Formats: sequence, C-alpha cells, structure tokens
Amino acid sequence: MGTLIALELRTRARGIGWIVLQILWVLAIGGLTAGVYFTATNSGEPVGKWLYSIILYFTLFLATIVTPAIGGGSINGDRASGLLTQVQTTAASASTIVWAKAFAAWIASLGFVLTAAPFLAFAAWAGGVDWPVVLVSVVVLIAELAFFAALSVAFSGLFSRSVFSVALSYLVIALLSVGTVLGFGIGSSLLTSTRDVQVSTYDESASELGQANCTTVTEQRTYQRADLLWPVLAANPFVIVADATPARFTTAAGGATPGYPDNLLTGVKVALRTAQASPIPTETVNECTWNNDTLTPREQLAGTQPVWFYGLAAQFVFALVLLGWATARTRLPYRSLKKGTRIV
Repeated sequence: MGTLIALELRTRARGIGWIVLQILWVLAIGGLTAGVYFTATNSGEPVGKWLYSIILYFTLFLATIVTPAIGGGSINGDRASGLLTQVQTTAASASTIVWAKAFAAWIASLGFVLTAAPFLAFAAWAGGVDWPVVLVSVVVLIAELAFFAALSVAFSGLFSRSVFSVALSYLVIALLSVGTVLGFGIGSSLLTSTRDVQVSTYDESASELGQANCTTVTEQRTYQRADLLWPVLAANPFVIVADATPARFTTAAGGATPGYPDNLLTGVKVALRTAQASPIPTETVNECTWNNDTLTPREQLAGTQPVWFYGLAAQFVFALVLLGWATARTRLPYRSLKKGTRIV
C-alpha cells in the first residue's frame, strides 16, 4: 500500500494544478488573515480569539472545495486511461488500491493544512488562544479532511465519469454543511407543539377596578420544537469542529460582560447545545413580575450533552460503506462491463 500511496502522491505533485492550488490557497487564507487583522487594529478593537476561529473555519471551507477535486477522479480517471488495469494485474488487491488512493487524497489535503498552519499559528498568537483549543480544533479538522477524501475517492470508484463523481462529492458535502442548517432552520419553524401551560398573569377585571391582582390561568400556547431537530446538525462538519473544541468565554477583565463566547467556535457550540433544551415550560410561567435573571451562554451550556462524536461516528460509518462498495466495483474479474469501458 505504501508504494501505491507514494506513486499517487508523486503523480499529483508533478502536475501544475497542484502548484496553482497551493498558490491560490495561500493567497485566499493570507488575504483573509491580513484583512481581518488590519481591520481590527485600525479600528482600535482588539483582535481577540475570533481571528483564529474565523481562519480555521475558512480553512475548513476551502478544504470542502479542494479535497473533492483531489480524490474525485482518482479511480475512474485511471480506469479511463487504462492505468487502473495495469495496477490490477499486480499483487495489489482491490481494497489495497481503493484505500491507498483514499490515504493519498487525505495526505495531499493535509498539505493544504500545512500551508495554512503559519496563518493559524499567527491567529492563535495574536488572539491569545490557548493550546487545547488549537490542538483539538486542528485534530478534528484533519479528521474532517479524511472524511472528505474517503467520500470523493469512494464516488470515483462507484461512477465511471470523473465529472459526476466530483460533482456528487460536492453535493454531499454541501448537504452536510449547508443543507443541514437550512433543514434545521426551516424544520424548526414548521415543527411546533401546542400545550396547555399554567401562566401567572394579571387579572384584567381586577385591574379595571384599580387593583393589581395576579391570578393563575391555563393557556394553550404553541412552541417551536428545535429540540426535536437538532440531531440533523450532528454530522455537519462545521458543527463537529465547533462542538469538539473546548468552549471559551469572556471574563470580567477589561470591562467585558462575563460568560459570553469569545470566539466563533464557542458561539456555534452554544447555539447547538441550547437547541437541545425543550421550549415547553415544566413550571408555571410567571408574567406578573419582571425577571431579569437570564442565564448566560456559559450557564446555558452547562448540563448539555456533546454530540460531535455522534457526527464523526456517522461520517466514519458512511465512509466505510462507500469505500466497501467502491472496492466491490473495483474488484476483478468483472461480471459485466459498461459499453466503452477500457480494460487494456
């Protein structure tokens, strides 16, 4: 397998497209880093930890674009050119070929993370980000790149045309990244529950007589049930990175209000976790007195359950199933061949 991985990487490194992608990658991340940093410093605002999370998310976003292009034509492209048949005549099994190409696509994508490392390091230094946040976020980012690589290589083994396999890889990643958010937002507004709740409110008849009388009544109210739909976000790559990264909140230093997210990753994490709570009240709703004791995001996060490992597990199983299917399609001898398939 090591020989096949080395050959695959050597083939990619010789192409001019690899150099062009690296240059565009550096320009994109470098431009964003410089733009955010100088905008913050010129306005007199502290750079803070938001810079690191923005650069990390932008790196993940670019990886969703680059990684499918790297592995989306690895198997069907070799099949169309006749190179795959030459490899299949060796002692390498079909599973070895598929997994070697998947690992090669993953390693190639890690080259882009290595290119982005100086900008991530600068953002972490400028924002004062502690090392557990950097370590966990980068490790989960690398795991997501492995999923993207496995997905694209598997589709290249399942379909005969490279254009279709690359496009399908983009579509699946887009459904996980954007489609889950849209589905959650739309579904939350449509999925509602109507319940009878106890409400302490002013008696209008008593208020007309100049009395302030608070009474408890039963009212029928409708609530949006985001708590029933949040699992659709569990496999979202951006949510997985945010939920796995340790949360960091503001402190009272510098006059800031304590208990609020000090970076984008924590903000996404809090939004996901707070959606787990049911909006239906279990106690009497008191509308007679003004209650200003609202919970801070740090307090809202306490007691919620992490979901990132469920998302990673689902991605892992999905990738294994697709790679196994692609292995079966790559195995010789063929029972049937599509018209126009080249075998020599």
